[in-house]
Amino acid sequence: MSRSRNFLLGLATAALLAVFALGLGRLLSVRFAAGGVYPAYSTLNAGPLGARAVLDSFARLGRPETDRNFLPLARFKEREGTTLVLAGAGEGFFGEDTEEAFDFFESCMNDGLRVVAALNPRAVPGDALSKDPVANPWKAGRLPRPVPTSRSGGRGGSSEVDEVAAGKRWGFQFELAINPDRAPKEGEEVVPAPGGPAAAPRWFSAWRWAELGPEWEVLAAAGDRPVIIRRAFGKGSLTLLSDTVFLSNEALWRAPEPSFLLWLLGGGRRLVFDETLHGTVSDPGVMHLMRRYRLLGFFAGAAVLLALFVWRAGTSLVPVHESVAEARDRPLAGAEGASGFSSLLRQTIPPKQLLRACFTEWAKSPFVRRRVAAAAVATVRDAVVAAEREKRPDPAATYRAITSFLSASPGGSAAAAPPPGDAEAGPVARRRAGS
Repeated sequence: MSRSRNFLLGLATAALLAVFALGLGRLLSVRFAAGGVYPAYSTLNAGPLGARAVLDSFARLGRPETDRNFLPLARFKEREGTTLVLAGAGEGFFGEDTEEAFDFFESCMNDGLRVVAALNPRAVPGDALSKDPVANPWKAGRLPRPVPTSRSGGRGGSSEVDEVAAGKRWGFQFELAINPDRAPKEGEEVVPAPGGPAAAPRWFSAWRWAELGPEWEVLAAAGDRPVIIRRAFGKGSLTLLSDTVFLSNEALWRAPEPSFLLWLLGGGRRLVFDETLHGTVSDPGVMHLMRRYRLLGFFAGAAVLLALFVWRAGTSLVPVHESVAEARDRPLAGAEGASGFSSLLRQTIPPKQLLRACFTEWAKSPFVRRRVAAAAVATVRDAVVAAEREKRPDPAATYRAITSFLSASPGGSAAAAPPPGDAEAGPVARRRAGS
């Protein structure tokens, strides 16, 4: 009765845990589907400041092919015909990095990679607003550019290597055009330049591009200051925008500009939105390989099989017979210490070496060194050696003879007679005793 009750209790506990796990999984799936846990301008965010609608819109068009990138950009292999979008870029892209990182990133663009980086105005450090209006707002950033792994360890080599700002490397600076607190809520009108888009969305960022090098081409301006610039790198290009609001879900709902988005992001074979910029990085491991090769069902079946095996080993599927139950409840007779010691000796010491092992332990005893004469110990040793030379040794008989010899000679006197039946040990013992 108690076993059936325990089984039902365990079954009920397992059912409650399963229901709790299902409810928790459902809650997390709804939370992640809403996208509230993801940062602004992430294509996983379905909120007003997310960029999921842009990705879904291009996915419905079917061309270009759309995808998200969760791998470190050092493992980003696609180059020619691919447009990499960095929506909501901030310190991670416009900060400082090593010359090696810039060289590797420029090599990707030279091979045909098109990069579109849109600045997130809210990511600009607050202390940069009170400084020189034309400056690099970030002094020590970390770029999401594909950085090669150095053999010396670390990202791009030694940590003591001098770093350079992205603006200084590529020839541009940031300019604070208006006070962000007094920026127009409806945005500022953007005027396309020759070679730029046919139409442009309204601009909500207070930042403009300044001190541009000769390699840059101005594609659009707000007032008389550029907001969209482009620079060619071999087969690819780098396009910088000082705002990202036009990529948000709210902007596509309130004031969509599909022609501008097609001009900016279309024209390539693939369109990839980078999510590592927002901290969502997936480095493939064992679980990724399991999902890729659909091994989750196999491991789930193996876990169920293991649970059934454990259950079968601990519980009988049929009622136990009364005789078996009585025999199982009876206490088992244990072995005595002497029998256990004898069994241990049989398994570890051969019969011919039994007396030698006993003599070695006996001779090391402090009692023997103090009470038994050296001649008596030598006599016992000769008796052990002689017994080992016999064709059919009898350890028990030799042991009894040695015991009689030691008991007949108080204190182990050397003058005592040698053990009986020992023809070779006697003369040796007598010679040692006489000496």
